[in-house]
Amino acid sequence: MEDKTKEEIEVLQKRIVKLEKTVCEDKRVIEALRESQLQLMNILVSIGDLVMILDEEGRFTFYHALETSDLYLPPEEFIGKKCSEVMPLVLTSLVEEAIQKNKEGEVIECEYPLDFRGEIRWYSAKLSPMLVNDHYAGSVAVIRNITKHKVKE
Repeated sequence: MEDKTKEEIEVLQKRIVKLEKTVCEDKRVIEALRESQLQLMNILVSIGDLVMILDEEGRFTFYHALETSDLYLPPEEFIGKKCSEVMPLVLTSLVEEAIQKNKEGEVIECEYPLDFRGEIRWYSAKLSPMLVNDHYAGSVAVIRNITKHKVKE
């Protein structure tokens, strides 16, 4: 009986060592993910542009805006919605057309004016296909307010 108890204790000790290693590895992975996320946020803040990700169906899955003065709605109200639900009609058709071209592998760049509460503002947009394992998985949009540059022209 005593030998069996010793064997059980040894087995349990080995399991504990394995679990401790797994926990340490998990902590390293979590820390690496945190660092990666922080780096991505630092990049987005440094760029200063509006960055959006739309899924294959054209629904917003990510939305980052450093400057919210150019937004019709708060960023959190975009998530899970299609352009037609949260953007003016002029932009909806532009984005939907760009998404169709993204699905074919094309990167779309355009400039457009937008009447924003009685003030005309100009924007530059670039929509790129997001590929996962060489398959279209959505679009990434980077939008910049270029009104200052347009006014100078």
